[in-house]
Parts: sequence; C-alpha cells; structure tokens
Amino acid sequence: MSGQRSFAYSFDRDLFTGTFATRDAALAAAFDRVKWLPAPITTVYTACLTSGDALASGHAKDVVDRMRRTARERLGDDAQGYVERVTNQQLYELDVSLETVIRSWLMRHALGPKFHKTEDVCEHAVPLVQTTPDHDMLSREVGAMGEGADWERDERLG
Repeated sequence: MSGQRSFAYSFDRDLFTGTFATRDAALAAAFDRVKWLPAPITTVYTACLTSGDALASGHAKDVVDRMRRTARERLGDDAQGYVERVTNQQLYELDVSLETVIRSWLMRHALGPKFHKTEDVCEHAVPLVQTTPDHDMLSREVGAMGEGADWERDERLG
C-alpha cells in the first residue's frame, strides 16, 4: 500500500527537488528558481512522488511455511500435519493481521520507508522571457538614440 502523494520539479528529469502539494505549486517554484540559475534552462519536469511501500503485506505464506518447518525440525514426525491445510481465506486473514502488526511496529519505531517512487513525469517548456526581481524594463529598454525610456524620463525632468 502506498502512502501520501506530493509533487516535485527537476531540470534534468533525474534529480527531483521539493515537496509541493500540487503540480502547479511545483512548477511555479521551478520557474521561480530558473530565474537564478546561471545556465539557460528551457525545460522543467514535474512529477508525482508517492512515498514508498512499507512492504508489510504478503508474508502470511512465508510465516506458515516457517512454522511448519520449525515444528518438523523440533518435533520430527510428531509435527506431521501441523498447519498443513491452511485455506486461502485463512492465509488472507493472517496476512491482514500481520500487515497491521508490521505497520504499527514500523510507525512506533520510526522505521517507515524514507524512499519514494517518481511517477507521472510531465515536461514543461520554460517561458522565453524570464525576468529577475530587480529587472526594470523602463531603465533597461534599448531604442534608437534619443528615443529610449531613460531619455524620455530625463527630458521630462529637465
């Protein structure tokens, strides 16, 4: 059983950064970060991160097999027939019980999965015009000599 979902962004599709509640929030954070990167970035990736499976289910058959083997090792022929005819329903019930115990134990000792699975990767084009927070279009505008925004502003002052 998988856990919580969150979203992250990447510039190379390998290393994902952040934990965001929505894909849009991850994308907005990526676009904001692009402004500060020295190399031009043209593509951003977002992905859904699903916390790893605790692998707490599916152990019932192994437990029953182990019980049967251990009984035979300790008691020999006297253990013949011990947990020999376990139905699928009984295995299912044992598996549900074991999963509950294993998950509780993992949580109690903070041993749950620290890994995640990256799924549903989407590619997004970075908008061509990126501005930095200190970018002022009026003071940076380039025009024909005597026609720029700086010239017009100076003329109004003088």
